[in-house]
Amino acid sequence: MLPGPEDEVTVFSLDVSGHGIPSALIAARLAAYLSSDALAAGPQTPPSEVAARLNHLILEDVGSDHFATLVLARIHMESGAVVLAQAGHPYPAIHRLDGRVEFIGDGGLPAGLVPGATYEDVPARLSPGDRLVLVSDGLTEREAPDGQQLAEVGLARLLRRSGHVPASELFDALLWDVHARTGDTEFEDDVSGVLVDYCPE
Repeated sequence: MLPGPEDEVTVFSLDVSGHGIPSALIAARLAAYLSSDALAAGPQTPPSEVAARLNHLILEDVGSDHFATLVLARIHMESGAVVLAQAGHPYPAIHRLDGRVEFIGDGGLPAGLVPGATYEDVPARLSPGDRLVLVSDGLTEREAPDGQQLAEVGLARLLRRSGHVPASELFDALLWDVHARTGDTEFEDDVSGVLVDYCPE
């Protein structure tokens, strides 16, 4: 989470290309950048600008052939208003209280590929009981024995199936369902996720 005013929370999901220790070290470095006031430059910095700065950091400072995908979302806790930027990461999902699953975002270029890349701020709104779900492509690109990826359609199906599951247990339930679908407990790619369970007081 990024620092900000008391009535806002900013969350991000980050994934670095490649595998192993080099990718993990770069991911940790980028996460530290994202968690710093230096990159966020205050609570009013649009998510699109944070993504653009991350793109610049990877190209100019990190000095690596790795790139990163990112979703960064700023949520106003009282109103449920969301502004997010997407940089090549899987589309964020809003699981509505009534069971509907909506995917939002505009795709965007991964950070660290194109100098001067720009990103869009995408608005959305959460209602009480809705969940914002961010996952890495290690989950959405998970293949079944027939070679078919889970993708957004499969993720939506799993989220609807797990709608009754408490927020603290949701990712365990998703992984259990993916294992059952694929018949394999090993993931070829890293899997990470962020869940915001919107329950304003």
